[in-house]
Amino acid sequence: KPAEWVDEVLAEDIKWRDLTQQKDKLRRDVNALQKDVIAPKKKAKEPCDEEVAQMKDMQKKIKEIEKLLPEIAATRDNLLNKIGNIVDPEVPISQDEEEDNLVVALYPMPPEAEEEGRDNPLL
Repeated sequence: KPAEWVDEVLAEDIKWRDLTQQKDKLRRDVNALQKDVIAPKKKAKEPCDEEVAQMKDMQKKIKEIEKLLPEIAATRDNLLNKIGNIVDPEVPISQDEEEDNLVVALYPMPPEAEEEGRDNPLL
């Protein structure tokens, strides 16, 4: 079952990434249309109803995608939370942490701080 969960998470993530890319591309297209086509036509007082309608259609698609993105992200994250971390094979499996604890490395304790060291704000 966990292998299926990974496949589901990957599928949802791919959906989310594809929709995010579509949204970003539509935004770039809207900005380019506004800047390169509509603004110069308005400045020259030429009709640009067709371009404005095209821009509004793109903005509508962006809003539809923005409604879907949180749902897909929530589904992906919920599935992701079902999957545990990969544990090192050397980690002992036990119900008692104290009894089967394995010390892998010891690090020296830091030196004791001087009572009135350089950190003292009164100096």
